[in-house]
Amino acid sequence: MPRRLDQVKGTRLIERSMMWGILLIFLLTGVSLILFGAQTYESIGQDMESNFKIRTPMTYVATKVRQHDQVNSVEVKALEGASALVLKEEDENSSYETWIYVYEGQLMEAYIDTGAPLKLGDGMVLMEVQALDFKKEENKLTIEMRTDEGEAYTLYLRLRTKQGEVAYDTK
Repeated sequence: MPRRLDQVKGTRLIERSMMWGILLIFLLTGVSLILFGAQTYESIGQDMESNFKIRTPMTYVATKVRQHDQVNSVEVKALEGASALVLKEEDENSSYETWIYVYEGQLMEAYIDTGAPLKLGDGMVLMEVQALDFKKEENKLTIEMRTDEGEAYTLYLRLRTKQGEVAYDTK
């Protein structure tokens, strides 16, 4: 009479060993996938934070420049040795200036009457920026930003209106 497989000595041990081996492989694969996913998620989070720190100040300044892109309204000046972007605007009764600059690692903005005294600490803090440098040549504005890691990013803006010309009234 032939012996059944489950009656052979050691067969159950082999079956159990294979079952535990397969279970262990699935367990290790699952843990590996979870760890890989966590590292990927963390990396994506760091990249998003880095992009935010780079793009937000540059986009903010570019938007302000585009809003003030009128004849003789965009200038680059020095404020206590710091490079500052000065955006001028006038209404019927008075004229104002918006100063954008970096002070103690913070992007600052000050909105003042034209000619009013201004110190670096007077502005409103907008966001963290290590360094921001402005250069203007004719109708080309160059904005260079440096991050905490020492990386430099440059944005070039072409002003639509000619700077340095006499504005005229069409009335």
